[in-house]
Amino acid sequence: MMRIIHKDLRKKHRGVALITALLVVSLATIMAVALTSRQYIDIRRTGNMMQSDQAYLDAIASETFVGQLLANFRDQQQSKFDDFTLYDLALTQLSTDMSDDNRLVSLQAAYPESRFNVNSLLTEVAAKDSENTPKRTIYRRLLRSVIEDLGGDTGQTDALVSSLMDWLDEDEEARLDGAEDSVYEGKDPPYKAANRMLTSISELRLIEGYTTELLDGIPADEEEEIEAIDGLLAYVDALPDKDTTINVNGVVKPKIFMALSNWIDVEMADALLQRQPYENLNDFKKHEIFDEIEGTKSGQNGAHSGNRQNFETKELPKFGPLLDIQSSYFLIRSGVTVGKTTVGLNSLIYVSTDGTKLEVISRAIGTDGI
Repeated sequence: MMRIIHKDLRKKHRGVALITALLVVSLATIMAVALTSRQYIDIRRTGNMMQSDQAYLDAIASETFVGQLLANFRDQQQSKFDDFTLYDLALTQLSTDMSDDNRLVSLQAAYPESRFNVNSLLTEVAAKDSENTPKRTIYRRLLRSVIEDLGGDTGQTDALVSSLMDWLDEDEEARLDGAEDSVYEGKDPPYKAANRMLTSISELRLIEGYTTELLDGIPADEEEEIEAIDGLLAYVDALPDKDTTINVNGVVKPKIFMALSNWIDVEMADALLQRQPYENLNDFKKHEIFDEIEGTKSGQNGAHSGNRQNFETKELPKFGPLLDIQSSYFLIRSGVTVGKTTVGLNSLIYVSTDGTKLEVISRAIGTDGI
């Protein structure tokens, strides 16, 4: 009897040992799979990081090459005026030269001085609100034109100008219809007026009266058959320099030319655009549309006078130091793809008109950086 029980116990022990062995093997297999999976993930993560770093470094290299390319154009006096078609072709060729089996490079340039630099209003902060200073007058015309397009109340134009001037000037005294700390401290959350240059054009969203619709415009709606309407951001920029000009060779929006004078209508502005590039500023000033303005003003040709903006005294364009044929600031958009990783770098660079000075002002990944 005792032997039978002993044999049964040995069978049971063998069964337990087998189960234990299977359990150990299962746990070992699970651990091996987990370690292998973790190792695979770590390898992929490391690979992605290396690709990301490589793409970023290639984007920095692209920024450097573009800056040197623009500087060489000027240093070697290949161009004493900006021909942006030529620049775009050069960037396309550079993109092709930098791309290979391991990377794909895309280069584009934007020209901030083709729009109105709101920080340039700082040169006129000392002027009285009632004075029609050149830059403030141009900005007022732009604002009014955008508000009209959006179907808004153009009566708020002066208040918007004053609010921006208060944001820019160093004092805390509000202008007529302007806004200083007392206005912004009552908001949720409260904040203060910057009293300095805008570091980014998006900073306009903080200024009293500058609504989302005013800045962004109205998007297109295919179902309602509504065409898109540009907001103010399509016409302005914020550069780190109050003494910039408007590059007549870079302008793409007719409203920029229309803002130079309330005698210039959209047809005249289109005529100015079609003549680009201008090899010197005199070519621009001697455009035949200005002869037409002179004729209109003298009463010799009244065909266009009915469409003029009448919110201020009509005057011929005051060019002075406001316009130029060369830009100093360029926004370089570099897109580099390495493997499955893409890095977009937006660099604001400064290139002197003689090509001897090249400086990177700011960099941003995924944004305009201005």
